[in-house]
Amino acid sequence: MSLTTDIILTIHAVTDWNEKRLKQGHLDTPINARGVAMAQALAGALHDEPIDVIYSSDLRRALETATPVAADHGLPIKTDPRLRECRWVPEWGTEHHPVLPFFRETETPEEVRERFAEAMDDIARDNPGARVLVVSHGAAVRWFLEGIGGAEAEYGGIRTAINRVQYRDGHWRILSLNGSRHIRALEEGDDDQLGA
Repeated sequence: MSLTTDIILTIHAVTDWNEKRLKQGHLDTPINARGVAMAQALAGALHDEPIDVIYSSDLRRALETATPVAADHGLPIKTDPRLRECRWVPEWGTEHHPVLPFFRETETPEEVRERFAEAMDDIARDNPGARVLVVSHGAAVRWFLEGIGGAEAEYGGIRTAINRVQYRDGHWRILSLNGSRHIRALEEGDDDQLGA
């Protein structure tokens, strides 16, 4: 009897570049103060949920989003560069936000979907019967969900929202999308709801 792998898939918390509506691609930007609060709210939302493994893109903003959940569950974070955002061109690095090296200079949505799906397949097969948190990036997650769910994948792109997918016998299915009660509570300043 084959086992299912349940994956909580989310995108990183907000950065200064997000707020300026700038493409980050493989720029290694950090989350900002609001992003830190969002990452902590995500950890609160997942506090009572059993999580066995945590994976993240190797870009700083994804790692920083995963860190509070990892600390709360006492787990290490496994990184995979295949979980990165699309490789945009031009990507102008700075001293504080370098462009991290990658095997491709540019990528199409189809190429991103392919390498992201390959990473997700590997994660699911390596963790049968487990519940896994994966922290990635907006466009990459959107294209993956559209690939497995077609037109019915109504992904909202909400930062740190809880999206649930399941893998079994080589097939993916979407369980739920856009779980954002913890973020709504944060924006409303309702501390009592952050762990809900």
